[in-house]
Amino acid sequence: MLRYTLIMIKYKDEYLMLNREKPSWMGRWNGTGGKIKYNESPFDSAKRELFEETGIKYENPEYKGILTWVTDKNQIITDNGMYIFLAELKEKPFNGPLETREGILAWKKYLWLMDENNEGTADNIKYFIPNLSEKTLMEYRCFWENNILKNVEISELEKKWYDIKSKKQTA
Repeated sequence: MLRYTLIMIKYKDEYLMLNREKPSWMGRWNGTGGKIKYNESPFDSAKRELFEETGIKYENPEYKGILTWVTDKNQIITDNGMYIFLAELKEKPFNGPLETREGILAWKKYLWLMDENNEGTADNIKYFIPNLSEKTLMEYRCFWENNILKNVEISELEKKWYDIKSKKQTA
């Protein structure tokens, strides 16, 4: 089982992003999420992390796939990967920036997040945000050298690979 969840929160053409106070991605804009607790399903972790980091209760975040990474030593670290979820809101719970214990929450336009000159987001954001509206589950395998993202391989994820409401891996 992967160890983390990442929840992207969307309202129309905006995403609620967190500028993190601590690693990883300290000082960069990223989605919300965190470590899956012992005996907690990825789905339950996503709901819990969403509420803890934003105060937003959302009962049914949509599972969108996984993100894994490969280090300089060419080892796939699947247990350190994360499940990606999407929470699409019908209303904005707040407008302006909001300071929390995790960092600063702010709404960012899709085009701002995707701009090629934007160096203020987590490096892998631009690879999976465009696919969040797709129904197909995707895997994003990130290749890192000396903490620099070199490549991302994107592929369709077999649906049997994970049951996100279970506490057990299905593959």
